[in-house]
Amino acid sequence: MIKMEKKELKIHGFYIISILIAIIICLAAFQMGDNEKMIEYISFAATISSILLAVIAIIYSFYSNSAMSQSLGSLDSISREVIKNTLQMTEATENLKSKIEEIPTFLKPIEDKADLTNSRLEQLSKNTSVSTPINIDKQVKMNYLSNSSFLGLKALYTAVLSYQKSKPFKFSDISNLSINNTEMYLYAYYISTAAFGLIRHTVNDNEFTITNIDQIIIENIKDTIYKRADSNDVSNTNLDLRTWKSEVVGIENYFSN
Repeated sequence: MIKMEKKELKIHGFYIISILIAIIICLAAFQMGDNEKMIEYISFAATISSILLAVIAIIYSFYSNSAMSQSLGSLDSISREVIKNTLQMTEATENLKSKIEEIPTFLKPIEDKADLTNSRLEQLSKNTSVSTPINIDKQVKMNYLSNSSFLGLKALYTAVLSYQKSKPFKFSDISNLSINNTEMYLYAYYISTAAFGLIRHTVNDNEFTITNIDQIIIENIKDTIYKRADSNDVSNTNLDLRTWKSEVVGIENYFSN
């Protein structure tokens, strides 16, 4: 309400002042209409004002043209920079495209070598599956177990459980039970053990079926791997998210399911 009153007062005040100014101008015109000198003064003042306004207009036009020229120059510089950056981006995109197209060419030798490695390992596994057992002293077999790495013991324990449960397995499945990718190590250790004639197997589509395994390995592998896991889990102060013993239990659960 107060704001409305203030607004109305401003409007009325404007009307009143306009009327008063008009009255003053009329009175001045009536009073000074016959005063020729006053008219000359007013005419002279109007002329001077016109000249001053013309000079100001000329100065302002020069200033405006100068500012516009600077703005046009800046726009031209920016447009040139944009065109330059666009060309550079286009060139970089073309280079990136050519590099991406070359990636399959670089990967092809790696894929060929990987296929060759898998083929040789598979051939080696097939060759060891029919190997003749070697007469190895019991103490040598026990030393082999005790000196094996934990991953090697996992490979042997996997073979023993597979034989006992009559359940085929893939080393990729056993590797997935660990926090690290150990498939190739498990596979290589198993093949080296099979080369001694301690294990026999058949392979079908990377799936191993254990057909025979040395009795010494069967009788001692569980105690050996659990002792190794327990000693590590007790002495290791920076345990991973999964302990060695839990990895052994994971292998057992794999063959229990």
